[in-house]
Amino acid sequence: VSGDGKTTKLTKVYRKSDGLPIENSMYELQQTSDGRILALVGEYLCEFLPEAAANEKKVRILAEGRFQTIEEDVGGALWLGTIQDGAAKISRSGFVTFGTEDGIPDADITSLFTNPAGQLFITSGIRDILQLGSERFENIVPKAATRRSWGFGQLDFQAANGEWWISSQKGLEVYPKPAANAGLVNLKPKQRLTTADGLFSDEIFNMFEDSR
Repeated sequence: VSGDGKTTKLTKVYRKSDGLPIENSMYELQQTSDGRILALVGEYLCEFLPEAAANEKKVRILAEGRFQTIEEDVGGALWLGTIQDGAAKISRSGFVTFGTEDGIPDADITSLFTNPAGQLFITSGIRDILQLGSERFENIVPKAATRRSWGFGQLDFQAANGEWWISSQKGLEVYPKPAANAGLVNLKPKQRLTTADGLFSDEIFNMFEDSR
């Protein structure tokens, strides 16, 4: 899609002939800090190749697995969440996997994200929010949080002002910025946005914060 800031137009549809492994299941797109464009297509991690010659494939497959979500951390490593197979980290020095022995529940990893400080988080199952510590993941989900819907990709996040926005089946829960060293676990939502506030549905599937 290209545009002038006011209008957009569709300029290209990528298909198997361009190198995609399949055409009917794209989970997530991510542009990395070094400019690469990555996509989770079915169970494949793919990279778009905009500089490829006219007779070359425009997409290449980097890895195959039960991938569902992707995020880049502040060090440039890629984190991949899977369907009940834990998390995988592709660093510039190698490939590392994380499982139940590292604090990750035996459930789907539904999203990966970093906060403004560069800390890495995982959402898993219907409630869990896991933060990567020095050696393992710790569950920091608020006790007051309700269960999520079945969405995946861009679920919860910590906003630039420090507030937490958490998706649920009963609306969008907004938590205040945690005090230093106090954490999120014992906080209660300061606001719950629902259809009464103008949302189309109380079930929240995906959300993100823009650069403004």
